[in-house]
Amino acid sequence: GNACGSDLPSVLLRVGAPFLFQMPCGYESIRTNNECDPRRDGDVSRNECVICNLVDLRRRNNAVRHYMGSMAQCRGGGGDALREAGAITALLRVLWRLIASKNGTNNSDCPPVALLPITKSEPILNGPAMMFDMENLCNNHLHLRSFDPSFGVVVVNELGASALDLAISCLGSLRDLSCGSALNRAAVLAWTPPSPARYDTQCIENGVHVLSAYVNRYDKFEWEDILYLKERESNTISPADGIDSKTPTDRGKRELRLLTNALGAIRNTSHSTPDVCQEFFNYGLVDLLVWRLTSDDTLKNTQPTTSMPSSSLPEASRPWREACFRAAGSLINLAEKCPDVAYRLGSNRRLIYLLIEAWGGASAIVFDPNKTNK
Repeated sequence: GNACGSDLPSVLLRVGAPFLFQMPCGYESIRTNNECDPRRDGDVSRNECVICNLVDLRRRNNAVRHYMGSMAQCRGGGGDALREAGAITALLRVLWRLIASKNGTNNSDCPPVALLPITKSEPILNGPAMMFDMENLCNNHLHLRSFDPSFGVVVVNELGASALDLAISCLGSLRDLSCGSALNRAAVLAWTPPSPARYDTQCIENGVHVLSAYVNRYDKFEWEDILYLKERESNTISPADGIDSKTPTDRGKRELRLLTNALGAIRNTSHSTPDVCQEFFNYGLVDLLVWRLTSDDTLKNTQPTTSMPSSSLPEASRPWREACFRAAGSLINLAEKCPDVAYRLGSNRRLIYLLIEAWGGASAIVFDPNKTNK
C-alpha cells in the first residue's frame, strides 16, 4: 500500500519515528489509506497489540525498500534529496532502536520490538516480544487469537524475522547512500541518538557507533555459528539451544545478510573520510574486523613466515565470502585514511596478504621473480 503522507519528508519522519509500542494511543503509523486509524479498540490499544506492532515493522520495511531500496535511488541527486529529507536520520534511528538499550545489557531491559539477542554465555531471560501479552489483541486482530502455546512462538518468531528484515533494509540503504557521497558519509558521523543508550558496554553517540554495534553483535561468533542460529522455540533460549551445528536456519541466513550489509555500510562510509575512519578506530571496530577475518584456523598463526598462502579468502561456495570481502574493504579504507589503523594492521603479515588478495585478486600475492611487473 501507499505510505501515509504523500511527500518524502513525511514518509521518512514516520519511518524513523518511535516504534508503535512506544507511541501514545492515536499515533498514525505507516498504514494503507483505507485502513482504520490505529486508536483504542475496545480494551486493547493497537499500540499494545503484538500483531499491530509486527505489521508496523513490515510497513516501515516496505517504505525503506520503496523509497531507497536500490543504488539508483540513493546515488547522485536522488541521494542528496533523500539526505535533505531526513533519510539518514530515519535509518539510523531505526537501527539504533533495534539494537540499543538503556543500560547496554542483552537481557535485563530488552524492549519488546528489537533484534533477538545472541549469546553463548547467558540465557535470554527477557527477549523481544515477550513483554507483549499474546492473549490481548486489538479488535481487528482478535479473530487471530489462539490459546495454543505454539501461537506465541509463531508470533515471536515472525516479529523477530520482521525486525531482522527491517535492519537488513536500513543497512542496505545506508550502504548505498554512503557510496559516492561525502556529505552523506559526514551525516552518518554527525547523527546523534534521541536519548542516551548503550550496546554491550559502550555508549552510542553517533552513526559510526550504531554501525559498529552491528558488527560487535556477532563478536566471537564464527561464521557457522551465525548461520546456524535457531529461532526462538520457547520463552527462553539457553546457550545450548541457541546454536544448532547441523543445518543453516532462516534466522541464521538473515543474521548473516544483516552482518554483510553492516560491513558494506562501514566500507562505504569509511571511504576517503578521515574523521569517520578515526572514529571507527577509536570505537574499537578495527579489532572486531581483524578477528572476523582471522578467526579461521588457517589464519590464527600471525607469526612472520617466508611462505605466501595461495588464497586467504573463503571459497566461493562459502555463504560468508561476500561479507569477508566487505570486511577486508573496510579495513583497506580505514587504513588508507587513519594512520592508527595502518599501524595496527601492519604487523599482521597474513592479514596483509588477505587484504592484498581482496584488493587485487589471488594473483596479487603471487610473486614471480622471472617477471618484472610482479
